[in-house]
Amino acid sequence: MQEAQRRAILVGADMDMAEVRRHYQDHSWLAHIAEPSLADGFVLDHKPDVVVVSPRAADRAAMLAKRHPNVSVIAHTPNARSEESLEGHDSDHGSSVQEHRYVDSAPSDQTLVAVWSPKGGVGKSFIATNLAVAVALSTQAPVALLDLDLHSPDLGVYLDLLDGPTIVEVLPHLSSMRSHDLEQYMSLHAGTGIRVLLGPRRPELADFVRAEQVTTIVELARRRFNHLFIDLPPHAGEDMVYECLEQATSIVLVTTQDAATLRQTRLTLETLSSLCIDVSGRVRVVLNRYHEQDNVSVVHVEDFVGQPVVATIREDRVSTEKALFQGTPLIMTNRSPALCNSLQELAHQLCLGNTPSPKRTEGLWATLRRRVLDGITRAS
Repeated sequence: MQEAQRRAILVGADMDMAEVRRHYQDHSWLAHIAEPSLADGFVLDHKPDVVVVSPRAADRAAMLAKRHPNVSVIAHTPNARSEESLEGHDSDHGSSVQEHRYVDSAPSDQTLVAVWSPKGGVGKSFIATNLAVAVALSTQAPVALLDLDLHSPDLGVYLDLLDGPTIVEVLPHLSSMRSHDLEQYMSLHAGTGIRVLLGPRRPELADFVRAEQVTTIVELARRRFNHLFIDLPPHAGEDMVYECLEQATSIVLVTTQDAATLRQTRLTLETLSSLCIDVSGRVRVVLNRYHEQDNVSVVHVEDFVGQPVVATIREDRVSTEKALFQGTPLIMTNRSPALCNSLQELAHQLCLGNTPSPKRTEGLWATLRRRVLDGITRAS
C-alpha cells in the first residue's frame, strides 16, 4: 500500500513552488505562504506535517519549531534538500545582528515586565509608564522603558519626552553595540531617572524595525537595567510580541469590562497556549478603568478569561487626562490617591516584593510606600 504523502507548506517569497516540488516529491503541498508572519496562523488552522522555510525567511525556522513542536520544520537550502528538522533544536540562522553575542551579564535581580493587550485603547501605555515610575521612586536600581508600540508610540507624551532619539537611530549600530552604548539613544526622565527608548516619530518608520533587531535591543537592555518595562503593540500575530512575552518575567495583560476587549483577551490566551508559549505563572491580568456599578464584575472577568485579576485600576478620567496633558505621570501628582495606590501595589507585586525601598520622598509618597511595605492586599 502506498504511503500517504506528508502535508506541507512553504514559507517565504524567495522560492519557486515548482522547484520546491522537485526537491520534495513525496510531499502534498497545501500552500505557499509568501509573508512569513502569516505562517503561525496557517499552521494552527491546517495542521500540516511539514513546514519548509525558504533561505530569506530562515530566521523564522527556530521560532516555528518552538511554537509548533508536532510539526517538522525544515530550513531549505537552495542547492540541495535539507534533511535536518529543526524540531526541538535551536537555530543559528538569521542576520548578523542575531549572531552577535554579548559577554556582559544581566543584573541578578533583573525583572522584565511586558505590558500588553490584544485590544488597543485600553490604557496599557498609561499603566506601563506609571508602573515604571512607581518602581523608580521606590528603589535606587536602574529602570528603563521601551516603547515597542511602534506604529502608535505614546510613552513620550506621558513623560513629556518628545524630542529625544528613537529606536530608529539605534538600528544601524546594533551589530557592534554593547549594553552601555544603548543609553546614548535613550531619553532621561529628569523626575525619576528612568531611561526611555522612544518609538518612531512617524508611523511609516516602524516598518524599518525587524523582530530580530527588537530581540537584540531587549537583550542589551536586560544587561543594563534591573527593571525593564516594555509597552507592546496590540498585535497578537507579531514575532516581536511573542519574543518579548517569552522573555518576560511578568506579563501585565490589560483588559477592561468591555465585552469586545474581554473576548479578545480570552482568545489571545488560548492562542498563546496553542503556540506553546508558556505564560503560566507570569500573566497578571489587570482590569483597567474599573467601574463598580458595571454589570461585569471582577468575578465575571476572572471566570471569562480563566485568569485571576491581580489589580483593578479605577476609572478617573479627569485626573488621568490632566496628568497626560501636563506630561507628568499620574503617580507623581497629588491627584486620585486611590488610583495611585492601586498602581503602587501592582508595581510592588511585579518588582519590589523582595527589594528594600529606601526613603527618598516625604508626604504622599512616604505614606504610599509604608502601606505597600506593610503588605496591603491586592486591589479588588
